[in-house]
Amino acid sequence: MLRNTDYRVSPELLARDDFRTACTNRDFGVAFRLMRKYDGASQDRISSPVQGLTQSRVSRIVRGSDRVATLDLIERIVDGLGIPGSYVGLADREWERSPSAISARPRETTPDRQARPAARLSISSPPPAESSPFLGTAAHPTTTSASDSSAFPERPRASAHLVTWLERTLHQHYTDDNLVGPRVLLPVITAQIATIEQARSETRGQLEEDLLRTGAAFAEFAGWLCQDAGNPGSARAWYARALEEAEAAGDERMSAFVLMRRATQAISAGDGQYAVRLARAAQRDHSDHTARIRALAAQTEALGHALLGDTGDVERALHHAAVLTEQRDQSPSAGDPSHQRYCDLRLYLKISTAKCRLSLGDGDAAVTAFTEVINHLPHEYHRDRGQYLARLARASVLAGLPEQASEHAQQALSIALNTGSSRTFSDVRHVAHNLSTRWPTLPQTHDLREILDSVRTTH
Repeated sequence: MLRNTDYRVSPELLARDDFRTACTNRDFGVAFRLMRKYDGASQDRISSPVQGLTQSRVSRIVRGSDRVATLDLIERIVDGLGIPGSYVGLADREWERSPSAISARPRETTPDRQARPAARLSISSPPPAESSPFLGTAAHPTTTSASDSSAFPERPRASAHLVTWLERTLHQHYTDDNLVGPRVLLPVITAQIATIEQARSETRGQLEEDLLRTGAAFAEFAGWLCQDAGNPGSARAWYARALEEAEAAGDERMSAFVLMRRATQAISAGDGQYAVRLARAAQRDHSDHTARIRALAAQTEALGHALLGDTGDVERALHHAAVLTEQRDQSPSAGDPSHQRYCDLRLYLKISTAKCRLSLGDGDAAVTAFTEVINHLPHEYHRDRGQYLARLARASVLAGLPEQASEHAQQALSIALNTGSSRTFSDVRHVAHNLSTRWPTLPQTHDLREILDSVRTTH
């Protein structure tokens, strides 16, 4: 129940998009910092209403050296600080059902400024579309039909049927990700993770192990969505949770897959050396059922070497990836975490090769490679097409082709606005900056800058 102590999160802070996003991601480090910034709440004031939460732990969470990982603590935080359960993917709290709490709830406004009640997140209904500072209004995914989701209440009992439904739903999320991106999917995923955690706490034995394995898969996907949305801190926290649960479930493939994902994140952060170490760690298990993951990890290792400028190591890693790809059946086996996450491995090797050429500064080779990739990319890889168009634009700048660079960047930006890919948007801004520096008077440079400025103004 809501405790009668001094500090509660203010209605003004509850209405802020950045606070809602932090809660949706369960990033309490960001949430606590926003409480300090906008409510003037000290760490003592934040911790005092929450049973068992100390000021020193709040400090560690804010610094990023600790995290809130258990459902029990999340519930105590939202109850103590007066945060609606829907913000963190839980059902309405008992204290929310009182008339005073209902009347005090902040109200949201849609892009047409019409007020609507605060949404309630559950596995049976996806959240409403949200607006991003630059991404516009996202569409709902076609994640689960009513007939699928209505079979389960908000807190379903642990069962093999639940595990099967969650696995099927997650694979549909993978497909939806390439169409609509993280802004739509992340609230749904975090709500379903809460369901998994609750169900797992009520069971033991094989079913508990199955829920751990499933929870690891959901946590890994949440990490990826945060990474794509430009929230690396939350991504690291979700990846850490995924690795912990995969290890607890004895899922070697998922453990290797998460390490490979962390290597990819290190590349995005510009840390090639750490990326190489993580990618090699992902290749340690030499059993047959990890062969596909090792092929992907070898490609990721090559990207780390490219970031370091080690051409010889790049070629060796790409060759090793090619050998593993040829040895491995292209169809992933049951339970493979890369299933539905990657295109044909041979095409993905071409994608990794193109990225390496770009990172090594070979503009002409990168233009040729990315053009071939885009021409062969399946139509359903919509979000990825935007990413590779942005990389092609960067390669075109290196190759001295500013008109083509602007054209490709504008195409990529259109896709980024639809899918919410922060990575693609960042690449487009990078292209615009380089065009402005090298070809400031070119009409295509002006066109791209004008489009970017209009995006910032209207969103």
